[in-house]
Amino acid sequence: MELTEENLEYITFVAMGYCHLPKFNDEYSKLNASIHAKSIFKARYETLNETFQKAYQEYSQNEKIKSTINIYQLDSDKLWLLFLFITDFTESCFYEDTNIEEHSISDFCKECISLIENSNDVNITITSPDKRISLKNRHSCISPWQYNHVIQRLWML
Repeated sequence: MELTEENLEYITFVAMGYCHLPKFNDEYSKLNASIHAKSIFKARYETLNETFQKAYQEYSQNEKIKSTINIYQLDSDKLWLLFLFITDFTESCFYEDTNIEEHSISDFCKECISLIENSNDVNITITSPDKRISLKNRHSCISPWQYNHVIQRLWML
């Protein structure tokens, strides 16, 4: 699904109404919040799309859902994008993570290593303006030798 302004219509409507601080309720603040929220969503879309792929198949094949969407004359693709947006927005509002800004690169890497070593299910995504890499689960994605090599290299930082 392309993330065109037309396809993001429902997201724009919701973001302008709810993604700004109540005391900044003027049109400029609403538009600015909408632009910012859509920008974040676009950056996260690929990961969200992968995460909810099975749910999308169920959504798109469910006759009761299709009927309800038709009754209200909604666009099913725009509605799905809105679901992804609301899911991402609410999860990120209540998500607690490590505050990276307080760590040196070395401390951050050590914290990452600790998380990797103490969990069987780790998802890591690193994004830059021109590249994105992901690791879904270290046990199924890299060999023990590669894992140990990475750990040794990171400890040298």
